[in-house]
Amino acid sequence: MRPGSLVVSPDGKHVYVAAYDRYRGGVAIFDRSAGGALTQKRGRAGCVSEATGLRRVCGRARGVRSPSDLVVSPDGRNVYVSASGAIAVLDRDATSGALTQRGGRTGCVSRPGRSGACVRGRGLKNPQAISVSPDGTSVYVMSFTDSALAIFDRDPRSGTLKQKRGRAGCVADELSDTKGCRTVALEIGPDDALTVSGDGKHVFAALTIFDRNPNGELDPGPPDMVVEEVLSVIVSADGKNAYAAASFDGLLIFDRDRDTGALTLKPGDEGCFVARRITGCKRATALAAPTGVSLSRDGRDLYVASGSNQGNALVIFDRDPSDGTLTQKPRLAGCVSQSGTRGRCAKGRGLREASKTGEATPAAPLVNPTLGVTVSPDDRSVYLAGDTVAVFDRR
Repeated sequence: MRPGSLVVSPDGKHVYVAAYDRYRGGVAIFDRSAGGALTQKRGRAGCVSEATGLRRVCGRARGVRSPSDLVVSPDGRNVYVSASGAIAVLDRDATSGALTQRGGRTGCVSRPGRSGACVRGRGLKNPQAISVSPDGTSVYVMSFTDSALAIFDRDPRSGTLKQKRGRAGCVADELSDTKGCRTVALEIGPDDALTVSGDGKHVFAALTIFDRNPNGELDPGPPDMVVEEVLSVIVSADGKNAYAAASFDGLLIFDRDRDTGALTLKPGDEGCFVARRITGCKRATALAAPTGVSLSRDGRDLYVASGSNQGNALVIFDRDPSDGTLTQKPRLAGCVSQSGTRGRCAKGRGLREASKTGEATPAAPLVNPTLGVTVSPDDRSVYLAGDTVAVFDRR
C-alpha cells in the first residue's frame, strides 16, 4: 500500500499515516470516530518521529526517518514502519491507539551502520514496502536499492521480528550485491508494491509471485508479468482476482488461480482501464495515472487513487463478484477530483499529491509523492492520502 501510506487499525478505532520527509517525517496518529472522522491525538501522543526538529512535539522512535510504508499486525498489537535503512517495531495500545517503541535493540531492525541501535538485518538498504501475513506470523520487506525481499518471523506475543537464518532470510535478484540471500529473478522498481494474498498462500512483489510456505519461507511462483511500475496490488477477498495500479499503464484486472497464484490478464478490453484512448483497454474518467487501489470488504466496490500530477482523483468502480469485472459508476458517482474534471466528476477537497518532489530541505519538506487509498475495516469510510488526508463516507 506504499503510495500515500495510511492504515486503519483492525478494530477501526485509529488511523496511522507515514509522512515521508527527511527532516520532519514520522508517523502521525489519529483517533477515528464511529462515523469515520479523524482527529489527531493531542500533544506528543499525536506522532512519533526520529527528526530532531520534532523532539518537542512528537514521541521519539528509532528507525522511522523518512518512512515509506507501514502496516498494522492483524491482531492490532503492533505497527511496523519501513523507513530509511530500518524497520521500526512499535507496540500499539489497543485502547488509546498510542504507539511506543520497546527499549533495546529489538525495537528496530536495520542494515549495518546504525551504531548498534537496532538488530542487524539483510536486504534492508532503503526499504520501500512492508507487508504482514494474514496469520500474523510473517513480515516481508522489499528494498529497491538491494533488489531484495527480506523475510522475518514475527513473535505474536511480543511483536518482535527475527529474520530467518541463512538463505531463508531473504531472496535477491541475481545482480544484487546483497550477500547471503537466495538468488531469484526479481525485478523491483523504486515505487513497486508488496502484498500478501488474503489466503496467505502467495506474496506479490509487484507482479512477481512467490509461493508462501506454512513457515513463512518463499519459493519462486508462476512466471511474473513485465509491468514497469506497479504502485499498488490487491487480491480480492474471494481470491479470484487481483487488481494493480500501474501508473501510466493504467488499472490492470487479473483472474487469479487460487491454488498456484498465477495471474492472467482478463481477455479483451476487460483487462485494463485507462484515461486516454488505447487499443485493447476501456476508458475511465479521471484515471490518468492510478497509484493506489483498495476494495470494500464486501467485494462490490473498487476504489482507485489517481495522482502523480495527473487526475488527482478518487475513481470508483462497481465490481461484479461473480467474475471480478469492473464498471465505472455512472456520471458524478464515478469519480471525485480536485478540479471536478470539467464537470465529469464530483468536486472534492484535499485530493492532491505532494506539491514538491525531490530531496527535502528544512524549508521545503517532502511528503508522500503519490496518492493512496484505503477502505476502513467496517466499510464505512474511504481515505485518500497524499500531502493531505481526504475523508469520505461510503454509501
